[in-house]
Amino acid sequence: RPAWFDCIAFNFPLAPRDVVVQKETAGDDCKTLDVEAVRPADHSQQLRAAYAELSALIEVFFCNAAHLLRPDGECHLRLTDQYATVRGLRAAELYGLSFRGRVDFYPA
Repeated sequence: RPAWFDCIAFNFPLAPRDVVVQKETAGDDCKTLDVEAVRPADHSQQLRAAYAELSALIEVFFCNAAHLLRPDGECHLRLTDQYATVRGLRAAELYGLSFRGRVDFYPA
């Protein structure tokens, strides 16, 4: 349902292994995720692939969240420090979302 939610949260997303953005869905401006059997050989390639996969997943999340949020709604995305600089965060602006601030978690 478009414009239905006040807040959407995505807590610590991790892309399934070997997920890539394959193509744009016809008639929709959100991309789809598809599974491809590609496993990088060395560790550094695996880390780069993990960042790329997470960026793709976050971009799809922002696209869908933008359609579901009411005006002035909030989108909360929680990431570990390891992924705090993932490229997919820049995709928020493409879908009309803006960054309001970073909140660090502290020990309870």
